[in-house]
Amino acid sequence: MIDFLFLIKFVIAVGTVIVLSDLFERINPRIAGILSGYPVGVALSLFFFGLENGEEFASRSAIFNIVGIVPFLSFIWIYFLASRKFTRLAFLISTVLATVGFLFISFVLQQIQFTYMTSIIFASIFIVVCAVFFSKIRKMQTGINVKMTLKSILIKAIIAGSIITGVTTIAGLVGPVWAGLLASFPATTLPLVLMVHRNYSTMHLHAFLKYIPIGSFSIMAYVSAVYYFYPRVGIYFGTVIAYGVATIIILLYYFIEKNSIIKKLRETFNMADQSIIHFIITGGTIDFHYERRHDTVVPNKKSIIPEFIKTLDFVNAEYTELFIKDSRILSDADIKKILTTIDKSPYSKIIVTTGTFKIDKLAKVIGENIKNNTRTIVLTGSTTPISGFTPSEGLFNLGHAVACVQSFDKGVYISFNGEVFTKEAVDRLTREGGLAAIFQIKLQSPLI
Repeated sequence: MIDFLFLIKFVIAVGTVIVLSDLFERINPRIAGILSGYPVGVALSLFFFGLENGEEFASRSAIFNIVGIVPFLSFIWIYFLASRKFTRLAFLISTVLATVGFLFISFVLQQIQFTYMTSIIFASIFIVVCAVFFSKIRKMQTGINVKMTLKSILIKAIIAGSIITGVTTIAGLVGPVWAGLLASFPATTLPLVLMVHRNYSTMHLHAFLKYIPIGSFSIMAYVSAVYYFYPRVGIYFGTVIAYGVATIIILLYYFIEKNSIIKKLRETFNMADQSIIHFIITGGTIDFHYERRHDTVVPNKKSIIPEFIKTLDFVNAEYTELFIKDSRILSDADIKKILTTIDKSPYSKIIVTTGTFKIDKLAKVIGENIKNNTRTIVLTGSTTPISGFTPSEGLFNLGHAVACVQSFDKGVYISFNGEVFTKEAVDRLTREGGLAAIFQIKLQSPLI
């Protein structure tokens, strides 16, 4: 019986790690990160606690398993900090430091008398703190596909299986308090963390760690269900119900994020994610296309700028398309609309795309009339459309504007052809009659 249980633990642990690894490599770190918080290692531990030591033992362990979210996230936090500090043997040093931190924090917590409600409150506060801290980490796709080998699978199997079987085996000896805390050790998450750290860059690792705190809410939901249902309906039905509750929490998070509820709440309480670049789109040649019937360029019906920026996974952006007009026909009402949009923006980094004919005047108006002068505002455009024209400096200018808005202090700037101009510099160039020089490009290949 013991050998059979041992085999089940190994198979489930290994399967979970392989699935999460595949999600990371084939989809993105965000999904893998959230699902790594899904109660797999915890669920296995509590299930076998109940199977080997009784439902009441598992239920009592669940209280400290909720508290165990704190050392679990502390492990992730310490690993993150260590991976930023060390370069040689970073994955090994980070693991050792994170494990020591996990055990120390667990030792401190096991001396505190937690009730079910105090454990929920304590863990929830820590999850929110971690989520806020990790929200500043840059998003990122893997960009490459690392082939899974038999060797890598075996390594993951040994790590995940050994941790889970070890914790569940000693549970009866150490009691429900230590068992609950130890069960929160990232048994299935650690092999995936090591895989990402060794096969990808540190930035990829951090992009994966970014979403683990949010996923921890599903662990808390699962363990709460175990605490309540194991003594009432048994470990089998209790496990099914607990997984149902945890799944609802994960789906609820996706619903909230998909419908931008989190974003709206942040804006309401003036807590917008300041890593976001707000693109305010007003047209200009950069957002035009060639119309063969009239042998000229005409405005796009819908801006194509977002589709280009969205290909840059490391750029966190929001878009407001006001209109797509030739800047020569911008009215006072249009300019007022631009100013109002800037003033109402909850973000501190703003890029305005516009036409070259009035880019200098628009920069001056913005600099003199915006109410909140603590923002970094960059205006850019191009002399040729980014769609259908070769060459076009448009994409280059967009990239340069993104770099400028993330690097410069507060103020209003014009980014063009690899140069950046303050409002004062543009005023000087205008007086000297040399403003047009910044828009000139050399065309050594045919247009269109």
